[in-house]
Amino acid sequence: MPWVYTPYAVPLLISAAVSASLGLYAWRRRAVVPCAVPFALFALASAEYAFGYALEVMVLGLPAKVFWAKVEWLGIAPLAPFFLVFALQYAGLGHLLSGRVRLLLGAPTAGIVLLVFTNEAHGLVWTRLALQPMGSASLLAPERGLAFWAFSAFAYALILISVGTFALTALRGHGLYRQQGLVLLAGMLVLVLSNLGYAASLSPVPYLNPTPSAFAISVALFGYAIFRLRFLELAPVAREALVERLREIAGRRGATPAQIALAWLLARASWIVPIPGTKRVERLEENVAAAAVELTAAELAEITAAADAVQIVGARYPEALDAMTNK
Repeated sequence: MPWVYTPYAVPLLISAAVSASLGLYAWRRRAVVPCAVPFALFALASAEYAFGYALEVMVLGLPAKVFWAKVEWLGIAPLAPFFLVFALQYAGLGHLLSGRVRLLLGAPTAGIVLLVFTNEAHGLVWTRLALQPMGSASLLAPERGLAFWAFSAFAYALILISVGTFALTALRGHGLYRQQGLVLLAGMLVLVLSNLGYAASLSPVPYLNPTPSAFAISVALFGYAIFRLRFLELAPVAREALVERLREIAGRRGATPAQIALAWLLARASWIVPIPGTKRVERLEENVAAAAVELTAAELAEITAAADAVQIVGARYPEALDAMTNK
């Protein structure tokens, strides 16, 4: 299969390599964070899409380009469904993914792939395929059919739900969890805007789809969320549930969440001595007042259940220090 080098393929190949690496890393974290599985599948599908498009751009001849355009759809089709599942699980809404919902997500995805690979028989995805010269290479210039636009509407509906889910999660979150949500939202918006620009024929190079290259920017943002904001170590759902439980009990008892947390620690065992740090006198007085808060057995059980749902990741102390504890 003859091919020619073009600089347009470089960002695509880089994006494919980085997306694949991120997907494999996320897959290894699946036992720690449940939403790591759909995120890993999304990243791997992105890598397949970018790699397939790079080959489509580089190969010569219409039949070869059509072949790789079809292969790309193995990654394109599941992108929106994978991302929606990821968004719902990240936001703690995984219970919405019933068998019926999964079927509604999977059937159109499988259907469009089948139509892509049998397009010559019906022309529902591409009504016409031609080549557009671009220097020493050429680009595939398709005229799209009804099935393409129908699936695009389906995919954008899923993306809209995903973006809304991340936006609400970011608004409800605090501190590190809000930063995670905002960065993941920004990464997805980069892809949406680049694809909308391509659909509106705003690409600086006609028929060159910037979306697979935009994955490089999105992957960089996702990587920042993973390695800097500990996205695959800290899931917001259980932590937010614990904080919300503390707030509810604090509201009932006329105390602050911090006082309820300290009272719970004091009730755990007589030898537990919390040492909260503060630089403000009013916070010190608030912490001391926690000693007068006596939680009921039901309240202690509520907090304990919420705390047990938070999965602790990593060692508490460095190895050398841990060897000296409990001695």
